[in-house]
Amino acid sequence: MSKKFKQKELTGENIDETLVENITDLFRNGMDESQYNEMIKDELNPRPGNCDGLVIVKTNQLIWDLISPFAQTCDKKMQNIERSVVKASVLLSKTVNNIAKTDNETNEFSEVIDECNDVLALLGHTNRQINLARRDFIKYELNNEYTHLCAQSQPYTTFLFGDDVSKVAKDIEDCSKIANRIHFGR
Repeated sequence: MSKKFKQKELTGENIDETLVENITDLFRNGMDESQYNEMIKDELNPRPGNCDGLVIVKTNQLIWDLISPFAQTCDKKMQNIERSVVKASVLLSKTVNNIAKTDNETNEFSEVIDECNDVLALLGHTNRQINLARRDFIKYELNNEYTHLCAQSQPYTTFLFGDDVSKVAKDIEDCSKIANRIHFGR
């Protein structure tokens, strides 16, 4: 009877067994730390110069100085996760670019390029989720009046709270003052 209530996972075509073993090992055990540290070095794998999206988003200094050491430690851990996503995206974007250069005339690898672009889309979405989660964790460190800085609709850039967090904070403060005047003016 329990089989009736368990949903079976949908799977696709099998892949090479050696590849399966490597993937399973890496996804369960990770990499050796020294290999990982070598792989994420900017000198070895720099991002393309024209691709500003492939950066680890920094926490604005104004916010960083306000949050507790515990929140700073948690944010650094999330940035380290983001570093892996960004470095994987750097490597994949260079690979897609190289394949596209060699495949200009034949379109022999167009399906591979499409699949790689799907992977880049998923990595980009993952990166956004990481940054929104970082904001959610920091939100509890902020005065309630400023939690709007953490809204999903608030864009981030190379900085977690945008390029001009002090202006946004002032705008929030001004709106709050106006709202209080309107509310208490009844």
